[in-house]
Amino acid sequence: KPLVSENRDESMEFGMADTLISKLSSGYQITVRPLATVRRFAQLDQDPVEAGRLLGADAVLDGGIQMSVDRVRITAKLLRVSDGKQLWADQYDQRSTDIFTLQDSISERVAAALRATLGNRRVKNYTDNLEAYQLFSKGRLHSSRLILPEVEKGIAYYEQAIAVDPNYALAYVELANAYRAMVLTNDARPSDVVPKAKEYALKAIELDSSLAEAHTALGIISFWYDFDPPSAERHHLRALELDPNSSLSLFSYAHFLSNTGQHEKALAEIKRARELDPVSLVTNALEGQILFFAGKEDEALRVLTATAEMDRTFWLPPLFITRIYLKRGMWEEALAVATTARELSHGNSEAVALVATAHAMAGRRDEARSILRELENRRAAGYVPSYGLAGAYEALGERGTALDLLEKSFLERDALMVFLKVDPKWDNMRSEPRFIELMRKMKFD
Repeated sequence: KPLVSENRDESMEFGMADTLISKLSSGYQITVRPLATVRRFAQLDQDPVEAGRLLGADAVLDGGIQMSVDRVRITAKLLRVSDGKQLWADQYDQRSTDIFTLQDSISERVAAALRATLGNRRVKNYTDNLEAYQLFSKGRLHSSRLILPEVEKGIAYYEQAIAVDPNYALAYVELANAYRAMVLTNDARPSDVVPKAKEYALKAIELDSSLAEAHTALGIISFWYDFDPPSAERHHLRALELDPNSSLSLFSYAHFLSNTGQHEKALAEIKRARELDPVSLVTNALEGQILFFAGKEDEALRVLTATAEMDRTFWLPPLFITRIYLKRGMWEEALAVATTARELSHGNSEAVALVATAHAMAGRRDEARSILRELENRRAAGYVPSYGLAGAYEALGERGTALDLLEKSFLERDALMVFLKVDPKWDNMRSEPRFIELMRKMKFD
């Protein structure tokens, strides 16, 4: 948090927290909640011990930062969650160019206070350039919001960071992640953004082949865009070999295992990811989805309902619950949660298509066609993934059109095609020659 609230620099606050999380996580004896989880507790009046209780943590590192032109002042204290006792505290006042040394010092002293060691696997700073680090931190602050204007701001900051330090491997990884995420969160055309993501991920590995985050990025791209499961698995396994405690790598590998039909392995990996990050909304939602594809519908519904209760504005749980209700023939319930997902996501095309699917399966064909016309009109103005539309046409009984759209999805490198093997809405067409050929092209046969 800022020591002085006026003229605060949120990017440096989050950047400092993110770096300390990485450094402390590098010791296998310490599990540290990731930035995506702890950032929700950034309010200036947040009680750190209460945040620790909500996160199921044993201790909280609470700190303050103040930067001037060439100086940085940092306070830090380690608090035990069970009773609020202060285990350790210190204050630093040094030149701002020494911020990387400060991060090393703080992480080492916290580890010592917890009677743990950072081990031999020391985390690199990835840049010694303070300006590049500050630009990178601003990029993370904006791109993590996943709203297109914010993602574009994040990309601009990452590009500036790389211009300052062309060897900043981690900045290339985050550029890759920002471009790739636009496909699922903003309905971006895959061919417009994913080749850039792949280029940046490969550049990161060229600069540092031991960077787990780069291998995770390539694993995701290999599966969701290149449709190359063997390559994707190699990258995911390499990432976990380099960093077994990465909740992101475990999450991504679990997703891959689920979509390739390796359900028990997927459940084991997502359980590990959740143990590292128990209150992550997206991790909990993915566990519910994996349970559904594994045929454990009751458990999936329980997990997804609990996740929805954690944050009523999060649109993935109702989207995933829709699939359960559709499979059970609960048309009105499916329509209600699909409509919620559409509203919360501000019109995500998959959510809109599921509303049409629910109408079609309930026999309301006119309502389904009206929504499909809405999506077709959007396609005329810009890119809309074909996969969701295919499901709605299959629900209407128009299998030829559905297969046409699935073939179009493959040509467009539609990321949702990776659900082809496990999505039950295709079960009635799995003997169709054209569907079998698509499965072969996806390397799912």
